[in-house]
Amino acid sequence: MSRRRWLVIGVILLIVVYVVANFFAVLWAARSDGAKQSDAIVVMGAAQYNGQPSRVLLARIEHAADLYEEGIAPKLVVTGGRQDGDVFSEAQASANGLAKLGVPQESIIREDRGSNSWESMQEVAKIAEEAGWDRVVIVSDGFHLERLQQISDELGLDSVTSPVPNSPISGISELRHILRETAYVSVGRIVGFRRLERL
Repeated sequence: MSRRRWLVIGVILLIVVYVVANFFAVLWAARSDGAKQSDAIVVMGAAQYNGQPSRVLLARIEHAADLYEEGIAPKLVVTGGRQDGDVFSEAQASANGLAKLGVPQESIIREDRGSNSWESMQEVAKIAEEAGWDRVVIVSDGFHLERLQQISDELGLDSVTSPVPNSPISGISELRHILRETAYVSVGRIVGFRRLERL
């Protein structure tokens, strides 16, 4: 083989190894609960219907409420703005759901400006800085957590992650999400996650 062919093969192998490593990073984050004593629990938004959480969002807020009851953190930050045509924001739907679970409203902080993961985490980082928080726990579906951890690192936000144990997204659907997140993380590590969201 010519030197050029060996070079091409080498580059392809490096790309494959890089993507596979990110796949296992996404999978590890999805299966590892790093929740520990923190200043706040951040609940990532998901679909809502007229102020009522979808099954995915409900699973997230139920897990966050459990962590709150365990004393992991004294505050919860619910995230997510309004989609086109919505009356309620994802954050408001999460707050409504947490209230029904018995979480005091004074313990809930609403972040309703973000329209994607980067924007929501950027707003959370601002809230954390203003409040003087040292660490937050991010709650979302497991496949989402490695990207959120990378975004937090990019924003300088100290965080740990805690996957939803009873997510309705499972089986083949979860695998598809893991593969998509692998692609996001693989590209985001190179170009930056803020730029990735803009793309």
